[in-house]
Amino acid sequence: MSALTEAEGPRQCGEGRVLLDDDDDLTAQTSWAATGYTVEQFLAPAFCDTLRIGIRQHIFRVMNELGMRVESHESLERYHVLIEHRRHLHEALVTQLNKIPFTRLPVSPPLIAERVSDMCGIPLSLVNPHEGVPTPWASVFGIRIVRPRSTDHNPLHKDAWLPWLRNAVNLYVPIAGSNERSSLCLVPGSHRWSEADIERTSSGAVVNGRHYTVPRLTSARRPLAIIRPNPAQHEVLVFSPYLIHGGAVNLNPDITRVSLELRLWRRH
Repeated sequence: MSALTEAEGPRQCGEGRVLLDDDDDLTAQTSWAATGYTVEQFLAPAFCDTLRIGIRQHIFRVMNELGMRVESHESLERYHVLIEHRRHLHEALVTQLNKIPFTRLPVSPPLIAERVSDMCGIPLSLVNPHEGVPTPWASVFGIRIVRPRSTDHNPLHKDAWLPWLRNAVNLYVPIAGSNERSSLCLVPGSHRWSEADIERTSSGAVVNGRHYTVPRLTSARRPLAIIRPNPAQHEVLVFSPYLIHGGAVNLNPDITRVSLELRLWRRH
């Protein structure tokens, strides 16, 4: 797990309030409301396999469209080898995998929404219903690729610091190379912290010259007890976007981690 490195730009502490007190807490009716996350069986194994294979095929299709010439038998765990010495192509690929329309999901979006609705005990939708949502964020998913010992991961942050990502619940779906040394990091219970206890960058973080969309946590008045939940192949990590998470350096020496990122909101 990464330590808090220096971030460029102005910093701020929030007001003395808990963001969730004013927002829609989709975890409130769950047995995991206090920690803000759970790891559970996701879809039926056949659907999980279809999802994993479909995401792999999508990534390789985009790689070939960008001129990388990837054979169908290659594994995603070797992505860092396939992309070696072609950094500009990696950046182009990451851009295309950031906001993908639901029509490209290998399994039915309502099937996913139904399963997560069961976990949270309320009807949920993959479509962001809130006014003022930037169009690219309304109905999309993302694929994250984190190479070994790289800076491909986001810094520690809360998604809820971006207004259009509030009032939601997040999914981390392992696709390839996700294990106890590479899966997403989070701080249990931090979704209930006062913003006055957290210092962050005032806008999107810049760390070592790399720009991120989200503000970055720079310090906290509470202990950062970072853990790494490790969902298995047919499991999913469901967590509140108000939790501090990220900073998930891939500590595997020779395995790329690939995961699917989805968000759901209350269905009205």
